[in-house]
Amino acid sequence: MSVQTRPDTPLTTTTTSTTPDVPRRSPTAAEVRSADRRRRKELRRERDLERALRRQAARRALQERDLAYQQALVRSGVYIR
Repeated sequence: MSVQTRPDTPLTTTTTSTTPDVPRRSPTAAEVRSADRRRRKELRRERDLERALRRQAARRALQERDLAYQQALVRSGVYIR
């Protein structure tokens, strides 16, 4: 299966503002609050994901430690029921 390319699309595009002389208006209070809420939501999602990954890694480490301990007991001849 071959990949089709679009030769009419340039690899680098130059971005030009359509209205360079118009000054940007400052955002309204509602827009600022909305952006803050969105940013907080994204940060919380990232934090939760990082926390979940840390918990998963810690759980895996505990399981590996327990398995190594059990294997050491078996090698030493201790009975495990």
